[in-house]
Amino acid sequence: MNRRWGVLLAALLAPVLAYGSDATWVGKQKKVLWPDEWRLYRNPAYCYSIRLPDSAAVDTAGLASVSEVDTTDVAAVKLSLALSTRDPDTGRDVRPSWAFLITVTPNPEGVSKDKWLEPGSKGPAASTGMATIVEILKRRDTRVGGRKAIMKRMEGDGQRRDVYFVPYAGHMYALSYPVLDLDHQEILNTQKQIFETVLGQFHFIDPDQCRPAGASP
Repeated sequence: MNRRWGVLLAALLAPVLAYGSDATWVGKQKKVLWPDEWRLYRNPAYCYSIRLPDSAAVDTAGLASVSEVDTTDVAAVKLSLALSTRDPDTGRDVRPSWAFLITVTPNPEGVSKDKWLEPGSKGPAASTGMATIVEILKRRDTRVGGRKAIMKRMEGDGQRRDVYFVPYAGHMYALSYPVLDLDHQEILNTQKQIFETVLGQFHFIDPDQCRPAGASP
């Protein structure tokens, strides 16, 4: 009997073992994201690429979704993402909109990632997607795109964002997404893993093949 159950269990788990490392489960809806099928955005001006979700890739559970990429300013790329879901309090269908930002700011003085946007820093607060920074709530060393980075949880303008700072070729790259939304916090908690998945899709282009705009030769 134990052997029969073992064979059955192996058969049931086979699809999970085959695809589990590539899939990201998002929230209670259990929608599967497939980053390899996301559209690839390349930024030749600042030498990076990133895969971004589109409506077809996100909308795997028949729920309406909107995904738009604003590249009007190649130094400040904005991904607006809205997923329809059910408000846990009211039971109504809602579509809150989140913004994932990638900004590139010149850093000719070579301010380190640890001191960027600290008291006395000349780095513009706009690199976080917020006009003003009230407080830095948390920080930790990490890696983004294979390079050393720091995450700072910043509060300002009535929101909190996790901002990842990565110095590269005389610039400071900042990737940020919301971690607090005053009106839709519970919904954000179920969906913000999308942004973590996007973060993992960020890569720098080989420096032998690309030099960021304004970088020294």
